[in-house]
Amino acid sequence: DGTSPRELLALAEARLHEMGARRAEAVGKRKATEAQRNRTEGELKSGEYKGVDAAHRAKSIELATHTTVVRDLDTYYKALDRSLMRFHSKKMADINGTIRELWQRTYQGHDIDSIEIQSEHEGETASGKRI
Repeated sequence: DGTSPRELLALAEARLHEMGARRAEAVGKRKATEAQRNRTEGELKSGEYKGVDAAHRAKSIELATHTTVVRDLDTYYKALDRSLMRFHSKKMADINGTIRELWQRTYQGHDIDSIEIQSEHEGETASGKRI
């Protein structure tokens, strides 16, 4: 190839010097990064960030507990609402039976067979609006 051993040696030494400079740069960057990491870890262990992991864990548990409580209360509310509606319907049927019986005993006319109380169901008004 026509390159003398001295030229090859000079090229190798230049490459060695370049590699040494790149290594030194990489070592410097690593040391700067480690120093920054150490400063950041120090900040996290003191001041406003002290105990942040424990506080985050406590708030996460609190959130999960509140979510469960809300879900349970919603379930109990719906069950209670259904039970109250069944109870109300049964009592209204009993009252209307009594009214019908008393009406038939006391009313002497022939134009009205019976009377009864009607109620709106499931929290809706006659116009269909929720209350």
